[in-house]
Amino acid sequence: EMPPITNKPVNVPTSTNCPKGTKLSYANFGAVIFGNYCTSCHSSELTGDDRIGATEGVDFETYKLLALHLTGVKSKAGSGKTAMPPGEQVSSEERKQLDEWIDCGAPEGDGI
Repeated sequence: EMPPITNKPVNVPTSTNCPKGTKLSYANFGAVIFGNYCTSCHSSELTGDDRIGATEGVDFETYKLLALHLTGVKSKAGSGKTAMPPGEQVSSEERKQLDEWIDCGAPEGDGI
């Protein structure tokens, strides 16, 4: 049985850059972004060459796994960064939203 989704942020320091009233959560933002751009390489179900160079153990297919790597994600895929994902055209708006979500503590659910 799945635990209920809460709006409790993971142990990520909330930044002063967190805008009031943000609605971004893993449920309505993170799962989509990471599913679209990251898990084709960063998945615990992939090994060896199927990871296309993604470091073993750096997996993003669940909130719990992703939460372990948010600082690195922001440093490589956040606003103004282009290291990740390779070859993907992630919009600057999506990258700004990624920063916002992480800066606000990367909440899992949206409280609904």
